[in-house]
Amino acid sequence: MARLPALKSRLACVAPIVATPSPTARSGFVREGNQSSTQRGYGADWRKVRAAVLAVHPLCAECDRKGRVTVATDVHHKERFRGTDDPRRLDPSNLEPLCRPCHMAHTGRDGAGVAG
Repeated sequence: MARLPALKSRLACVAPIVATPSPTARSGFVREGNQSSTQRGYGADWRKVRAAVLAVHPLCAECDRKGRVTVATDVHHKERFRGTDDPRRLDPSNLEPLCRPCHMAHTGRDGAGVAG
């Protein structure tokens, strides 16, 4: 029984280091300003297009290219859009269904900014 308390004290030293990720580590990208999702271009019209893309293409395109079968949960803009009036925002040819890990990899690789 003497080993259990010793193990506890070692874990207590490690836990605070592991449990405190940076604020941007969660999402992979940084949002500009304090805009709502609608103000950033992800309002009702986006949600309808997103749902349509996922209904037609339910599998992750990136995983498919690598020979894996994964359900798509996110829709990614291949080219960034600039503002709600940008035609690329709702253009199905600019959208790609991705699973969450692939989408996070793309948004992290693409850098900060608007990614869908």
